[in-house]
Amino acid sequence: SNENVETSAEGVKREGQTQQTEQTAEQAAAPLSLKVDENQTRVIGDETAGPDTISMKLTANSWIEVYDAFNNRLLMALGRSGDEFNLKGTAPFHVKLGFSQGVTLYFNGEYFDPAPYSHGGVANFTLGE
Repeated sequence: SNENVETSAEGVKREGQTQQTEQTAEQAAAPLSLKVDENQTRVIGDETAGPDTISMKLTANSWIEVYDAFNNRLLMALGRSGDEFNLKGTAPFHVKLGFSQGVTLYFNGEYFDPAPYSHGGVANFTLGE
């Protein structure tokens, strides 16, 4: 029943329903946690996800897909200009960039240039093989 739920101008549910909704969203996000810090950097995975890292900074919008050595999807998203993604996992990583010119990529702290793998802006490559 909804009689105890107040709705603010923003449409956010108040009282008992709020906590339940947050828990459900967290459970749905497991096992990959998606945290947004004050710099809007998205950190995906956690310290136990694996020893390897991919960091990406976007200067233009680009579709991004990243899979780890076990074919776990670490990221599938439309990245926006200004976004930063920091992924942890176990290499080799299989990466697809929809607009590779818009993505600056570092694998385990070292710059990686996707240009040689790019055809019409779309790049498919494997890191750490």
